[in-house]
Amino acid sequence: MTKIKKLAIVATHPIQYQAPWFQFLAAHSEFDIHVFYLWNPEDTEFMDSGFNRSIVWDVPLTEGYTHSFICNIASRPGTFHYRGLDNPDLANAILKYQPQAVLCLAYRYRSIIRLLRHPEFKRIPFLLRGDSHCLVPEPFLKKMAKRFLLPVLFKRFSAALYVGSASRDYFKHYGVSEDQLFLVPHVLDPALFKTTPAHRITTSPLRIFFSGKLEAKKRPELLLKQFLSLGLADAELHFIGDGPLRQSLHAMSAGCTSVVFHGFINQSHLPTLYSQASLFVLPSYAHETWGLVIQEAALLGIPSIISSTVGCITDLIEHKKSGYVFDSFNPDSLKDLLLYAANNRDQLYQLGTAARERASHYTLESATNGLAAALTYASNAV
Repeated sequence: MTKIKKLAIVATHPIQYQAPWFQFLAAHSEFDIHVFYLWNPEDTEFMDSGFNRSIVWDVPLTEGYTHSFICNIASRPGTFHYRGLDNPDLANAILKYQPQAVLCLAYRYRSIIRLLRHPEFKRIPFLLRGDSHCLVPEPFLKKMAKRFLLPVLFKRFSAALYVGSASRDYFKHYGVSEDQLFLVPHVLDPALFKTTPAHRITTSPLRIFFSGKLEAKKRPELLLKQFLSLGLADAELHFIGDGPLRQSLHAMSAGCTSVVFHGFINQSHLPTLYSQASLFVLPSYAHETWGLVIQEAALLGIPSIISSTVGCITDLIEHKKSGYVFDSFNPDSLKDLLLYAANNRDQLYQLGTAARERASHYTLESATNGLAAALTYASNAV
């Protein structure tokens, strides 16, 4: 089969962590790409339920590559439910582009299932990039349904692109063979997160940072509770972000001057603020498929404490080698690690350096090389 050069990419909506890769593919790779978006959240300004506010990203999300927004007829458009992406014109738009392959960056939506079943795509290879993992126990019925349905669905894809060890295990668990798996990691904009180590992480005070949506699944209340219970004399806890738990967090920390709330900070301003951190903490329990904030911190040479249900464990953060991992099912173990880090500040620089070395391999070039290998495999598999 002719080597694949012309690639259609199906994405849910513009995302600040995907745009740099699309721009790189368009400018520096051998591929002709066209990104088909299934939802346009009001020209990138929308009410994000996690941040609990209207968001306008200050980095270009749709510049530097060709793309289309496909009309979404869903009554409640969005990525939070199966029917939220309903685009009847998607297949025709892609067929008009005449791609040699289609890369899907999601699969749990009506439009993508419809696309996979379309008869005119039988001879066009489909690839799937995903970051799901099996680190969180699921209800029995959901677990059984996935065990039956996902192997059937994944057979439609010629190759699966995983972002790390946990997502690789997820694909294998649901029937994807070893030869179909290709590493295509999450990547960050190198212009924002340069691999420059932080030099102040062992100085006083110990500045512990949380960055993300203030919502239940990320467990910022657990972090605050454990921090306050320790009563560390020379430490601060900084929260970057906004969300539905903002008021309860303020109430929990009332009168405590060592807890600082920065609110929502746009992406281009994050590295400057992050450079003040000694340590990052991501205590999420569910739905933290990778932990991009930990990758951001690692590129800046800042170590992290993460829960055992965050997807980047072993890849970026290995316990006491490139950071710390606490047992997600034993919340008190987070308090133990906070105290350990506070009492062993001399280790933080070495841990941050190790994390930075690991994160430095997750580049635009490595993601593109993984995609190229997957497309070569797919071209021979059809």
